[in-house]
Amino acid sequence: PAPAPKPVRAEKPVPPPVKAAAVTAAAPKAVAATTSAVPRAEQLFQQAQAELQQNQAEAAQKSLRGSLEADPKHVQARLTLARLLTERKQLPAAADLLADGVMLQQQQPAFVLALAPLWFQSGQQDDALALLSQSANQSSSTPQLHGFYAGQLLRLKRHAESAVQFRAALRS
Repeated sequence: PAPAPKPVRAEKPVPPPVKAAAVTAAAPKAVAATTSAVPRAEQLFQQAQAELQQNQAEAAQKSLRGSLEADPKHVQARLTLARLLTERKQLPAAADLLADGVMLQQQQPAFVLALAPLWFQSGQQDDALALLSQSANQSSSTPQLHGFYAGQLLRLKRHAESAVQFRAALRS
């Protein structure tokens, strides 16, 4: 008997090689898009500041949202928009905005210090404590964060834990 023929593998089509010129031409565009977004975000933030001084809260909100679209990591734009939303009693929207900030920039204690009180206020005590605990253990924690966390623990009559956080605040 004749040997069985070996199955022939269909080869996957190989995409044509990418030309180096195409890669280098695309890179400056990507860099330019990100570098131009930061000044645009700052420009919109400054516009919002001016609008706030003129008591134009709606226009300021729109400018702040535009700033965050241009640069989601713009700390002051996020904090200012969260404050505006809180002042307008839009606590869930403010909390969501700050939670997004925490996810984007975990080393930013200002977001934690703004978000935790909102969560305490809305009855999410366990979430707020977990957030504070996690943030207090990061190298970027601040004396203010430790102090706030210690105060919340003291309010909950968790004295030993509170003392640890107060000592951490004093050390830093």
